Amino acid sequence: MNKTELSNWLQIGANIGILLGLILVGVQIRETNSIATAQFDSEDFLFATTAHDIVISERIGDIWGRVEANDQDISEEELAIVDSYITREWFRANQERSLGARGFVEADISTSAEEWVYQILGNEVALRWWTSNQIGLLDYYPELRDSINDKLAELGSEHRNYHKYKLSLLSEGALFPASVSDRF
Repeated sequence: MNKTELSNWLQIGANIGILLGLILVGVQIRETNSIATAQFDSEDFLFATTAHDIVISERIGDIWGRVEANDQDISEEELAIVDSYITREWFRANQERSLGARGFVEADISTSAEEWVYQILGNEVALRWWTSNQIGLLDYYPELRDSINDKLAELGSEHRNYHKYKLSLLSEGALFPASVSDRF
């Protein structure tokens, strides 16, 4: 092999190295962009949920228990706290979807829908919130909204005053319906 052939092979090798280096830089830029976008989304959701956390305060446990029991003596202030709580949970579902779309977490719409139906929308106040937000807030995540609406339609009239159904499940020894408890 003479010097010219060796020089040509070295030049081809160098060009291949440069090409592979550019491909690697492109992949790294894409990953960095994905991470930065996810971080931006997380900060955006954090800002939104922090505002709701301020409204919710430490009283949510007591208020949510009364809402679950269909207590009729819920004040306007307490309804605002419940509204903030449900809205915050909706933002968290959106954050999970956003991070799931980028591959950072596993987001399963059917599981999320069951959690919403069984844990959050199990009372009349939450169902009214759900109905009043069908256009607007719930449009940010139409896939989950539609999945929840399908589950609510499937349950039909059984879902009204759902806390009674949950209490009957608890009396049978189950903490959650089988489809939810299978996840744990």
